[in-house]
Amino acid sequence: MSRFLSALCFSGCFSVAAMAMALPSTSDTAARRHADIVRSKPAPTPRPVITNVSSSPAQNYNDPTVVVIDAGHGGFDFGGIRGQRVSEKMMNLDVAQRLKTVLSAQGYRVVMTRDSDVFIPLGTRVAIANSNPNAIFVCIHFNSARRWGANGIETYFYSRDSLPLASAIHYYVAGGAPTPNRGVRRRGY
Repeated sequence: MSRFLSALCFSGCFSVAAMAMALPSTSDTAARRHADIVRSKPAPTPRPVITNVSSSPAQNYNDPTVVVIDAGHGGFDFGGIRGQRVSEKMMNLDVAQRLKTVLSAQGYRVVMTRDSDVFIPLGTRVAIANSNPNAIFVCIHFNSARRWGANGIETYFYSRDSLPLASAIHYYVAGGAPTPNRGVRRRGY
């Protein structure tokens, strides 16, 4: 089975519910997809990101779409944001747990690569993703950039087949974010 990846790179405020609204119906298990959410500007103290979800609940609870959520970093790996009160690894985990709550309520089957502050090697994360065929793989990161003024939302996807999902998530997230919209781009990672 081929693997379809889309990587999403974000900075600024974004809504977990917006990401959830962009995911396909729980009866659509066509391809594995990877959404990598990245913050490229140091973030202030996190504020609640869950909002009301206006989409209808899942229609087929017997065959839910699987979403694997990978909260980046963890354990001894603090991530890319330095000098903040909250580390990147903890912001990643917080957003991942909130996304799990929203998606589970909509009927998705959610698998977490980590649900506590532990380091999970990349190979183990890949094995978790590969053990869930046709899952949508969402990897969450908040990063910093060398250039202080760098900010904005960019969405990267790997396979052309992932463009619809990458575009939908980008549309919902960038539409409500008070930060520059840098568009959707294809990249080989």
